Amino acid sequence: TTTRRHDDATIIILINYLRHKTEGSLATMISNLTRRICSSSAAANRFKKIVSTTSSVSVRSLCSSSAAAPVETTTDEPTTKAETVPITYIEPHGAVHEVQAEIGKNLLTVAHENNVDLEGACGGELACSTCHLVFEKEVYDRLPEKDEEEDDMLDLAWALTDTSRLGCQICVTKELAGITVQIPEDDV
Repeated sequence: TTTRRHDDATIIILINYLRHKTEGSLATMISNLTRRICSSSAAANRFKKIVSTTSSVSVRSLCSSSAAAPVETTTDEPTTKAETVPITYIEPHGAVHEVQAEIGKNLLTVAHENNVDLEGACGGELACSTCHLVFEKEVYDRLPEKDEEEDDMLDLAWALTDTSRLGCQICVTKELAGITVQIPEDDV
């Protein structure tokens, strides 16, 4: 099972990379990859399921209201600083990072902007599980419900818990002020 999860994660990262780097037909690429890496029909079906659930739409655009359309500003208007809330990240080796997280951004983006060691190999495209975070139970219960696609990606995460979520799928809100999230140990 561990090898299967590792293989599936590798496939997802490869697919995401190829989607962005090749100009060839995605269907042809998938067909060629399926023939080359899947030795059994069960593996081929698992691969096809992963490909079909790998989204090319980023949740980042859904989190930030400013992403919907550009806003014109004039020099006469004072610029307002984005509203933030404190969030604490705890890395696997124990380093603690208390950061100011901008409301509307996802926890993966916030981590990257604050030099917190949270991988996010797919860039927040919901195509891997490397931005896996563990939440305290009472915080987890307040989060929006995860969808099937996130649940499928979490199946590939190392050190999965009952309160695991993907950082790219959790947008910062005022209600998250003061939370602490744990970055689990990576067993790779």
